[in-house]
Amino acid sequence: FVSFTEMIVPIRSKTLLSVLNGMILLSTMERISSEESRFSFPLPGMVSVVSFCLFSSLFTPHLYALGSDGPERLLNILYFSFLLLSILNLFWWLGWVAKKKRPRSTTCGISIGVFGIFTVCAVLCVACSVILFQGTLTSVASLSELRSGEAKRYYAQAQERQRILENSEIDDCEFESFSTMPYILYFTDMTDNPDSYENQDTATFYGKHSIVVK
Repeated sequence: FVSFTEMIVPIRSKTLLSVLNGMILLSTMERISSEESRFSFPLPGMVSVVSFCLFSSLFTPHLYALGSDGPERLLNILYFSFLLLSILNLFWWLGWVAKKKRPRSTTCGISIGVFGIFTVCAVLCVACSVILFQGTLTSVASLSELRSGEAKRYYAQAQERQRILENSEIDDCEFESFSTMPYILYFTDMTDNPDSYENQDTATFYGKHSIVVK
């Protein structure tokens, strides 16, 4: 029971408008494909129930062992499973509706109309996503960081640090903080405390006595 309830929270927090846009766009192509298929897509409700149970079961091992749904990296992996199962269910339900609702001879013209409507809606939704999430969409953020030179400056500073870290004649390293922190490239940094785990782990890896970031 806990697996069923706990899986709702990360899904609700991660499912953004951009994900829904992708589903809308996929539904257009999936509907046309399912209409042309000879498969009858039986028992769609059962497919959804089994998918729900299967996805919930993926949370069970960590919940049973540690009493929590797991770290962010694990939730990201589980979220990919959610997307795959969602696409499967979307395809299955659209196929079932297509087989039940319309005769075979009328599907072509209707499919073209549905394709046009959904395509327009998807384009509008994507445009809204770009405006609302322009700082966090991977493609938009990457393009912005490349155009502004932010990524280039970050890369130059990272390479300078790497050159010093690989210099066997330097035992105590002092670095300036990154002047820019690109959303796509920057995750975290070492600190001004040489005893912090970030600093110590990096120093151990490169064989240094200490590392400090001012």
